[in-house]
Amino acid sequence: MKALPRTVWEALDVLERLEGHLWKSPSNWNSQTQRFEYTAPSPYNQIGWKFAFLCSVFEVVACGLLVTLQLYGIIYMSIFYLLIVVVSGQLVALSIALELGSIYWTTTISVVLHEMKNAEEISSKCSSSRSRMDALALTFIFHFSVVLPYLVIPAANDLKAIQTLGSLPIGVFNIREQLIARVEPVDASVTPSSSQTSAIPAIQWGVEKIGAPAVWARTKGEGIVVANIDTGVFGGHESLRDNYGGKWYDATGESNLTTPNDGNRHGTSTMGMLCGRPKGIGVAPNVKWIACKAIGANGGGSEGNMKKCAQWIFQQRPHVVSNSWVFGRGATNFNDIISSWRAVGIIPVFAIGNEGDRCRSAGSPGDQTNVISVGSTRSNDTLSTFSARGFAVNGAIKPEVTAPGEEIYTAWYSQNDKPYLYYVTSGTSSATPHVAGAIALMLSANPSWTFDQVFNALTRTADRPPVDAKDLACGNTTTSNYPNNGYGFGRINVQRALGM
Repeated sequence: MKALPRTVWEALDVLERLEGHLWKSPSNWNSQTQRFEYTAPSPYNQIGWKFAFLCSVFEVVACGLLVTLQLYGIIYMSIFYLLIVVVSGQLVALSIALELGSIYWTTTISVVLHEMKNAEEISSKCSSSRSRMDALALTFIFHFSVVLPYLVIPAANDLKAIQTLGSLPIGVFNIREQLIARVEPVDASVTPSSSQTSAIPAIQWGVEKIGAPAVWARTKGEGIVVANIDTGVFGGHESLRDNYGGKWYDATGESNLTTPNDGNRHGTSTMGMLCGRPKGIGVAPNVKWIACKAIGANGGGSEGNMKKCAQWIFQQRPHVVSNSWVFGRGATNFNDIISSWRAVGIIPVFAIGNEGDRCRSAGSPGDQTNVISVGSTRSNDTLSTFSARGFAVNGAIKPEVTAPGEEIYTAWYSQNDKPYLYYVTSGTSSATPHVAGAIALMLSANPSWTFDQVFNALTRTADRPPVDAKDLACGNTTTSNYPNNGYGFGRINVQRALGM
């Protein structure tokens, strides 16, 4: 067995010195003293994390030697995140994010150590911070992450604690309010799965419009894994139960179920459009799907939960991840996550948002440059009035592409006596899984294709309808000037993208 790099053993030594500080375990919150009361450290936990570290997973995730260590530990309430990245045997970054013990989770803190020269310097800085950390009654859980150079997680609504943390020698990267992701379908009308649906076409108009049925003779997505971050997915729905990929994570904690579930229905509907099987609702019906629930029943997802799901997605390595939600405009908080996804071959697809037909209304992360963002079109190829327009805050033309997003028939469910419902919905949330499904078909037909190859094929072959004059005003584009800030490069055509 090859010996670990010397810097890894140095890092282990640092962790050994921090051991007594890390393994404090909160038993309960004392409302009178406004702090957690602690129990004695568990010997099992002390032994467990050391053993887990020695069993860490090494992965090559990029050209050259990029080794990442992964370790998990769980103790009750608060979380201590630590990332060690070893590049060509050199310890180049150590990142720490702290969750302060508090019942109020409204502010986010990310604490980062950048490019420490050696383990002694790291140890010195951490040691000199320890007494002030103790004074704040901070509680830690040890946790290795492979996805980010830093994490932003919930912290205390305690100004004094935040100010003190900001003065620590390890340094605070950023302190700000958590962003909240929103899913906002424009309209929905429910139809039971019964004789009342007999008039529904065998293949839905959006699936037909983008040319998917013409591709199905070649591939229906075999060999591809797709994912979404959403409100969950009702895995028992007749349109989704047979191609479930067996992996599921609930970051919200809303349900104690071990099987995929959805308290809002939005995630079930978007997954149905991506890969639902009966009634021709899915673009890529033979893919395997997995899902992460970060958005609650109320349609909102905290930044902390969104990033938990993002890390889970990174670890699962699906080929495509569909994201029918937005944070707002000009938010860069997901850029490192998206870069990490792309580094391991995950293609990120994001809704551009439902903020309407005014210029510069594009939402994040869809308005960032390292994703494929999606606007919505009607059955006659005109732009939906709700579909957000570019250009982005950073000046980029947005969206990249458009897809069918109005009056889309898809999976729904009910907890009463009609569990297999379908409904009609509209929104860029509906357009996005059409693009994710199209990409799944492209990758199934061309397994070696990279993000750039997929992007080029998708945008080069898109259909280009005439652009309304008011949309041409966004970024001073013209009817002959594609891409523009309404359609992007055009409405996707997967049949043409695959040269069929």
